[in-house]
Amino acid sequence: MDSVEFLDAVRVRHGLSSDNKLAVFLNINRGRVSLYRTRARKLDPKACHKVAAALEVTPDFVMASVQAERATCKKDRIVWTRLARLAKKAQAAALLVGITALLSASPDALGQTKGSSDAAALDHLYIIRSRRRGKGHWRNTVVRPLRRLFAAWRTVFRPIGGYGSSRAWSGAQAAQSMSGWSL
Repeated sequence: MDSVEFLDAVRVRHGLSSDNKLAVFLNINRGRVSLYRTRARKLDPKACHKVAAALEVTPDFVMASVQAERATCKKDRIVWTRLARLAKKAQAAALLVGITALLSASPDALGQTKGSSDAAALDHLYIIRSRRRGKGHWRNTVVRPLRRLFAAWRTVFRPIGGYGSSRAWSGAQAAQSMSGWSL
């Protein structure tokens, strides 16, 4: 479908007699509807969403169809047309799955009998909280603080002349090197 066909479908579906009423219904400027109708412009994304809502189809289908109309290369047009068909089929498949799920959910299948209440059905509802803390939990809570502690320990207690020297730091030198640190 192209832009004009989408506009015509909205007019027919909602019983709109003119493009002015269509513009008011879709909340689009009347001049823009005229540009769409004369094929001077294609539907923009906002208009695609409004048309999709009015026709109760997915915006994916409308936008892919408009992009197929807008495409200048034949290969691009084929790809966009294929994507529009897939979007339409996906919507139909989702609807079919939903209807099937609703029709197949009988009270017996849900574990309820005629005399049972909803409260009895909720007897076995458990809420389980995941105890997994995430990828970096051990590293953030244990390893990093230990690394900071050992780095501070090496800085404070290293010998004055280096690790090969026998001279140790004085208390004043250790306090001076630790000023401004926060653990």
